[in-house]
Amino acid sequence: MAEALEDIRVLDFTQYLSGPVGTAILSELGAEIIKVEMPGKGEPERLAMPMTPKREAYQFLSYNRGKKSITLNLKDPKGLEIARKLAAKADVLVENFATGVMERLGLGYEELSRINPRLIYASISGFGHTGPRRNDVSYDVVGQAMGGLMSVTGYPDGEPLKAGISLADYMGGYNGVIAILAALHYRTSSGEGQAIDISMQDCIWSMVFPDRADYFDTHIVPKRIGNKLSSSAPFGAYNAKDGYVVICTITDPQWQKVLYAMGREDLSGEQRYATRENLTKNVE
Repeated sequence: MAEALEDIRVLDFTQYLSGPVGTAILSELGAEIIKVEMPGKGEPERLAMPMTPKREAYQFLSYNRGKKSITLNLKDPKGLEIARKLAAKADVLVENFATGVMERLGLGYEELSRINPRLIYASISGFGHTGPRRNDVSYDVVGQAMGGLMSVTGYPDGEPLKAGISLADYMGGYNGVIAILAALHYRTSSGEGQAIDISMQDCIWSMVFPDRADYFDTHIVPKRIGNKLSSSAPFGAYNAKDGYVVICTITDPQWQKVLYAMGREDLSGEQRYATRENLTKNVE
C-alpha cells in the first residue's frame, strides 16, 4: 500500500529528542528523511543516553529509526554548499538548535526560502523564536515546569513532579508534525512553503490550560491532587491485596456498577454517595 508521505523529502537537522521524534513520525508516514549530523557532534548526544552492550544508544536508535544519515561540516564552505543543495530539493526542513544557530550558519528560513520557495521550515525550541525567552536554552523538564504541568502533577503534600516520560520533548515533536502536515496541505493550493515556530513550553501549556480552565472563572490556583479527579470519585489507583487497581468512575450508573463489583450494593442508597457531586465531596 502506498504511504501517505512517500513523495516527501525531509532534511533533518535535529538532535536529542524533540526534533528526532517528529522526523521519526514523518518517516513512519512514508517520508524520506535525510538526517544531517556535524562531525563529532553526535557523540555527546549518544553518550547522554543508556547504551546497548555494543555501546550504541537505545534511545538514539529508536528516535532515528528509518532515516538516512550523512555527516556535514556546516562551518566549512563545502559542507554548507552541500546542505544548501539538499535544501533546494527538500520539501521540509526540521531543526531544533538554539535560536539563531541556523541563521548564523547561513541556513535560516529567509535564506533557504529564496533558494526553495516551496520549502516548509520547522523549528522546535524551548520558548520559540519570538518571545522574551527566545535566547534561553531549554530541556524537557524546563518545558514541563514553565508550561505548568509540574504544578498540577503529584500529591498535595509532595513536591511538583514531571511526567514519567519526556513529555515536553514529545509534544514539541508531535505538534511540529501537525504543523508540517497542515503546511503541506496549504502548499498544495498555494505553492508556497511556510516557516513553523514550535515552543515546547507552549505545547505543555496548551494541554494544561483546557484541563484547568476553571481557574479563569474561579481564580483558584490549581493544586496537585495525585491520581484523583476533582470532579468525579472514586477515581485513581487503589492498593488491593494483589496489587494496584485503577478505577475510573465518571457517571452515577458507573458508581452503581463499582458497588456491584465490590459486593457493596448496600451503599447504593447512602445519601453521601448518591450522586457524583456527593461522592466528590465525600471522597475520603
